[in-house]
Amino acid sequence: MPPELPDNLIASSGIPVPLTEEVLPNAQPQKFYNIPDPVVDTVSVYMNVVLKMSPSTKHQEIDVKGIIDNGKSMFRDGVKYNDTFWPQHIAASMREIVGFVKVEAEDFYTAHSSIPSYATDPEIKKQLDRIVLMRSYFSDIVHFVKGNRIGIVHKLYPNDGYGVMRPDKFFKDEESTLEKICIDFIYILNDIFVKHCVGVVRPASPTGSSALSGAQAASASPSTPVEQAIAPITPSGSNTTPTP
Repeated sequence: MPPELPDNLIASSGIPVPLTEEVLPNAQPQKFYNIPDPVVDTVSVYMNVVLKMSPSTKHQEIDVKGIIDNGKSMFRDGVKYNDTFWPQHIAASMREIVGFVKVEAEDFYTAHSSIPSYATDPEIKKQLDRIVLMRSYFSDIVHFVKGNRIGIVHKLYPNDGYGVMRPDKFFKDEESTLEKICIDFIYILNDIFVKHCVGVVRPASPTGSSALSGAQAASASPSTPVEQAIAPITPSGSNTTPTP
């Protein structure tokens, strides 16, 4: 078991909160609050690329990093004791990340149209289908709809016994199921972005654009659709992207 310490916000209540554990590179954690910053950064930057390049959501911008960081706080034990409806709040927050996009159709494809393998990779279709199911699951939690949730989770994890699980058992353990789905949700997005986006933006010169010749500066400026979309929203004005 990880060591425990009192969270500053709830220290007066004496409720223990586990310390964040180290997560090995490329390893998916079992606790939402252990999702490492590089994963959060990648999903935050590229999810807004999807929004910005979608004709229907080009004026939308979502604080994805803020949503994920808030989710980390909400999954800590202390918050659960102080918020009866925290599952509804966390589900609503996760749903917000993809709430404005057409996950199952053109918005993701538009954002990644400069990457030929994206439209032909069957794994992408499977991943987007899972995101659609997860969004439906989050919506059912937000609206207190119980009837469909076991079936959705069974589709997400067909080999985990949810299809034969008693409803009382499922709902008793649903907090851990919700956390697992939230983690998988973030990592599916991260996987898509890392495989199909990271690296398409040319790195800026470490000495700044003023040190480049005219030809070099033209080469370093955004030229592909993804490069053009991401350039204004990367941290510190850089054209580089975080690599998990």
